[in-house]
Amino acid sequence: MGANKGSKMKQNSKGLKGVALLFMLLAVLASCSEGQEKEVITISAAASLKTSLQEINQNYMQDYPNQAVTFNFGSTGALRKQIEQGAPIDVFLSASSHDYEELKNSAIVHNGKVLFTNELVMVTKGSKVRTIQEVLQSEESIAIGNPAIVPAGEYAKQALTSFGAWNTLQGRFVYGKDVTHVLTLLEQGVAQVAIVYASEIVDDEYRVIHEFGEGDHQEIEYYSSVVKTSDNEEGALLFQQYLLTEKSLNVFQKYGFTIDIHQ
Repeated sequence: MGANKGSKMKQNSKGLKGVALLFMLLAVLASCSEGQEKEVITISAAASLKTSLQEINQNYMQDYPNQAVTFNFGSTGALRKQIEQGAPIDVFLSASSHDYEELKNSAIVHNGKVLFTNELVMVTKGSKVRTIQEVLQSEESIAIGNPAIVPAGEYAKQALTSFGAWNTLQGRFVYGKDVTHVLTLLEQGVAQVAIVYASEIVDDEYRVIHEFGEGDHQEIEYYSSVVKTSDNEEGALLFQQYLLTEKSLNVFQKYGFTIDIHQ
């Protein structure tokens, strides 16, 4: 009887040790899991940056596996308004100096950096018009971004104004919510001509009718700035610096953006 009792006590002791070891193992695994938790940053970026940023993000995740990035793409003006209203954004990538300056002057973002520039072009997919003069003299619809919220639309307005054609073309415009949507309107045949960034024209399915010059509109500069209310300012600064590395700038250049080799 006493021997049996002693045997059971030893078995219970072994069982308790086993449970204790299991809890210790679970604690170690939990600790490792916490150590591998990714730091997340949220980027609000101009729609024209979508393709290039998605490729850059693949590189970024390989180089910094403990970092994670989520993107919010749209028209620069709409994104600025979201940030002004308190949206939880870490980095703002703007396609216009105006929207960046608005946030900087309101002390909402830190001093930003110019990443690169872009060009403005008039394109078509099926129209027979050959020159901008033919477009202006025709009755064909022209897709542009809404100038109130889309920088590409504001640049288009400036360019057409320089040709003395903005007022006379009223009634022929079809407005897009961002520059990507402008191309969609062209694709769908809603418009026969579109004015977009040169970086949007990455293949031969579109024909460039006209390339606007520097004197036709304000310089198209892209800015990167960190939002002051960021919950992960260290990660935001890291990503901002990564955008200026040679590796990232080469990607932007591949997609048609103009890189200043002296920056």
